[in-house]
Amino acid sequence: MRKWIIPVTVCLFLVLFLVRAVHAQGNETTDSSQDVNLLDVPKNLASALGIPEYAGKLLMCALFTFWLLFPTAIYAKKNLEYIFILEGFLLLGFFIAVAWIEYWYMLVYVLVVAGLWAGKMKGIFY
Repeated sequence: MRKWIIPVTVCLFLVLFLVRAVHAQGNETTDSSQDVNLLDVPKNLASALGIPEYAGKLLMCALFTFWLLFPTAIYAKKNLEYIFILEGFLLLGFFIAVAWIEYWYMLVYVLVVAGLWAGKMKGIFY
């Protein structure tokens, strides 16, 4: 296993689970209407593109997921499916925490992963 995977995983855990306030302050000299709230990023994207807010949330999640999974797909050589499953689970947890998607996406993801691995687990217990 490469020695950079553990530090990257630790940093990913820190970013996804220890970040409490998802809010970036604007310039101190401006008024509070200039603040950037990361919870409203999908809504702002949707209004900028002229699409519904739900589609903006899904598009923002897809862009963020692609931004993180694409380098992993390029640099990871072994156990790529396990890394994708772990990163997907962590990303869905982050998206649910910042209210970009609903909680049932995680349920569907877990059911799909369990269904795909059911064939591998078939002969293990008997």
